[in-house]
Amino acid sequence: MVSSNRRGGSALAVRLLLLSCLLALPGTRAGEPAGDFRLQVERVPSSNGSVVVRLKIQPFTVVAAATLTVSAPLDFDLRPRTPSMHRRLEVLDGPGGETRLRARLSALESAAPSTLELELDLPSGSHGTLDFVVEGIDGKGRALRDAVGLSLPDPAARGTRRLGAHEYPAVILPDGGER
Repeated sequence: MVSSNRRGGSALAVRLLLLSCLLALPGTRAGEPAGDFRLQVERVPSSNGSVVVRLKIQPFTVVAAATLTVSAPLDFDLRPRTPSMHRRLEVLDGPGGETRLRARLSALESAAPSTLELELDLPSGSHGTLDFVVEGIDGKGRALRDAVGLSLPDPAARGTRRLGAHEYPAVILPDGGER
């Protein structure tokens, strides 16, 4: 009887040792956001029929050399509503079928959020995700990165809350294409 407990105990020890080795490998860590920024993105009503998206960036520490990269499907006509952003934006080569804009931001303070508004026209039937990536360096020289995305147009289907999570029906893409 005592020997069977020892075997069970040694098997548990081996499992714990294997688990700790797996967790120590560099590639096994989760890719969760670091939480260095609070990023809020919302649609804002517009009188001219275009979609207006407002992004608020609030870092939890002072951030130097901050950049914002915005990625969108190629058929989205994307432009900043904030006049000062026109001078800061540069167009980057994105992967096929994607528009990418990058803006250099001034140093971000943790006291007040920075706000950016983008206006875009969506051709009829187009859809995709507008992605925002904020990167910078904190006072200790540590690289910071956080991201948020917004599905456009507004999904017609609403999620069903089940077991603490929201479930959404599958989306059928037009022409059987993949995005």
